[in-house]
Amino acid sequence: MGNVWFKFGQSFEEAASTKGVKCLRWIEAWETQMEDGKFIAGTNTPTVADSCALRVVEEAIEVLGEEKVLGAAPKVAAWRKALLAVPKVAKFMKSSHRMPSTVDDASAKQYYEEVATSLGW
Repeated sequence: MGNVWFKFGQSFEEAASTKGVKCLRWIEAWETQMEDGKFIAGTNTPTVADSCALRVVEEAIEVLGEEKVLGAAPKVAAWRKALLAVPKVAKFMKSSHRMPSTVDDASAKQYYEEVATSLGW
């Protein structure tokens, strides 16, 4: 059945199809504000904002699929492609320093437990 969304007892698939789609509001907002050929902050080079946004986009794609996430967001799709082509970003994305996907049961549970502990849930 896949992962359990640990706080609510839902399967991963149930959580992704209900709660997970909420991330699309960020994709839509970035699509609206993004300038062609620019990074998230309107710069010509990546900033910390790009790394944060990339995390959201990549996790959304892993969970919801590329078409659902980027199908109606051509500027975000172009931004992602450009960002992933930056040598240091590409190297990081292939490294062990990247946080494991929360699609994986063990990673999801560990991530939830760390967040829950830090937030006092």
